[in-house]
Amino acid sequence: MKPGSEILENSALLSRSNRPTPISSSQEPSANREPSANREPSTTLSQRDLVNLFSTMTGLFGQKWTSAYGLADRNGEWLKTLNGLHPVQLEIGLNRVRLAGSEWPPTAPEFRKLCQPMPEEPGLPTLAKAWREANEHASQPAHHGWSHRAVYLAGRAAGWYELRNAGTAEECREVKRRFGAAYQALVNRECQGLPLEDCPSSISSTRPFTRISW
Repeated sequence: MKPGSEILENSALLSRSNRPTPISSSQEPSANREPSANREPSTTLSQRDLVNLFSTMTGLFGQKWTSAYGLADRNGEWLKTLNGLHPVQLEIGLNRVRLAGSEWPPTAPEFRKLCQPMPEEPGLPTLAKAWREANEHASQPAHHGWSHRAVYLAGRAAGWYELRNAGTAEECREVKRRFGAAYQALVNRECQGLPLEDCPSSISSTRPFTRISW
C-alpha cells in the first residue's frame, strides 16, 4: 500500500481548481436534467480491491483480523458495506487505521466511516469555513465568487431561503444537517473524480423545515 503522504497527494490531484468563480444565472444547472450517462467512471470496488484490503489488514492486525474476518471476504459482508466507495477512499481509510494504531481492527461500518475524506484532503474548504461562507452569502448566491463550486452546491441543496430564514434552534439544526450531508457527498465525489453537478445532494431543496420533536 502507498504511504500516507502519497495517498493525500493522490486525492489532492483529483481536486478541481479552487479559484473563486461567480455563479451566474446562465451557469445554474437545471435540477431536472438527467445525470450524465457517459462521464461517470464506475465506483464499484473490485474483488482485487478487497483482496488488497484484507491483505493489508492481516498485516496490521494478524490473528485478530483473521479470526474475526478470515483471509478473504467470503460472505461478501465487506464488499456490500463498502459498496460505492472509490479505491482512493480505501487508501484514506487504511492510512487512518495505521495512524490510529488501534489494538483491534475496525468493523466494516467503522472502516467505511474512516474512508470518508475530509474536505481539505481533496483541496476543498473545511466544513466550518464552507458553512460560514454559505451563511454569509445566502442572500445573493449568484453574485458571490465562491471559494469552491461544492460550497455553492451544498448551500443550494440546503436551501438559500432556509439558510436566510432559519430562526428556531430546530430549524438551524435541520438546515445545518442538510448542508453538512450535501457537502460530504460532494467532497466524496470530488475525491472520486466525479462531476459535482450530477450529485443528487446538489439539487435545490424545496422541502419545508422538519420540525423536530424532543
